Amino acid sequence: MNAAGPSAAVPAWETDLQKGVLLARELGRPMLIQVSASWCGYCRKMKSEVFAEPGIRRDLARGFVTVELDADRNR
Repeated sequence: MNAAGPSAAVPAWETDLQKGVLLARELGRPMLIQVSASWCGYCRKMKSEVFAEPGIRRDLARGFVTVELDADRNR
């Protein structure tokens, strides 16, 4: 991760739950799991308005293992 500016602190969203669990254990961090679907308007809104905020991105990248699960693919 590059510390050049606010856009640099971008959490890496893992898409495999088991890998996310292992990484969270390894790093000793809590997990934030986002369950979304391409057709979900609220999910798109969270991505574009909440997870796009520089402070949110920074805090997630520094303190959490982030996992995004597609509800249609990962039932």
